[in-house]
Amino acid sequence: MRQRTFWRSLALGSRVPAWAGTAAVITLVGAAAPVGAQATDLAPTDRLRVAVDAGNAGLATKDPASGEWRGIFIHLSHALAQRLGVPIAFVEYTGFAQRDAPAAASAWDVASDSRPPEEAAALGWSTAIPYLDVDNTLVVGPNSSIRSIADMDRPGVRIAVPNGTAAGRALSGLLRQAELVRTATPADLLPLLRAGEVDALASNRANVLAFAAQVPGSRVLADRFAVQQQRLTLAPGRSAASVALASDVTRRALAGGLIRDAITRYGIQGVQPSPPDLPGGLPRTGGAPGTPWAGGSRSLLALALAATSLSGALLVRRRSLLRRAV
Repeated sequence: MRQRTFWRSLALGSRVPAWAGTAAVITLVGAAAPVGAQATDLAPTDRLRVAVDAGNAGLATKDPASGEWRGIFIHLSHALAQRLGVPIAFVEYTGFAQRDAPAAASAWDVASDSRPPEEAAALGWSTAIPYLDVDNTLVVGPNSSIRSIADMDRPGVRIAVPNGTAAGRALSGLLRQAELVRTATPADLLPLLRAGEVDALASNRANVLAFAAQVPGSRVLADRFAVQQQRLTLAPGRSAASVALASDVTRRALAGGLIRDAITRYGIQGVQPSPPDLPGGLPRTGGAPGTPWAGGSRSLLALALAATSLSGALLVRRRSLLRRAV
């Protein structure tokens, strides 16, 4: 009976029943390939060590009461550990710079990073397909004249950004007149905005909303200066088979609704699931109303089921015509 309810819910495009669980959602889109040497390659200590950037609230936050990590990246990490059949352990870092230091290279197995594959390869890392598209924008001070992204690149404007972040890399290629002020950690940003030493802080939208809540009178811009894509990123030395497995876990998480459901659950703003590598060129962010991706991954799955049903009907019709011809 439960199995019938599960498939009926899927066909109608409604929420998968709670009893189905994450595992059911992930395996929904097809049987997973067997895991052999990848478990040893990806988790050489017999547990999956996940590097967590404590400064990126859009991906992961720690519950102050229980100390447990939660968030979009945390859900995907659990899916990867589940696929490998190993326990998970979180390695906390205060920011990108600490995590990316050479001394930390052997301390973690998988992280989440927005560097393009070619930049990650220069560090010895390997990357899976993207799982999350992230808006980058500004929070401006109470007296700032900046009203939109079009106003930010002007003489005398100072924008602070943590060193080594995706937002900083994007702005360094965009700004010609404004000054980019780099800080060692995200925690160093707020004092600069409070004191009026900078006009704006740059980060992903989830972070700047958190910054704005701590600076009275500040404003978060409605538009964005860049869209970054987060990917599961493997530590140096991992095999091509392990990269393929991480991409497969990501693909299943996207198709099964794991990423979109996590976004909704935690109320993260300015992010969307990255479109899976399907034909048809779905929009990268902000799917227009009426497109399959705009309705969420469950709508995409319902569309796939409808296409399958249509194919079956056409096959039956073709066989009927052949019998008549004979």
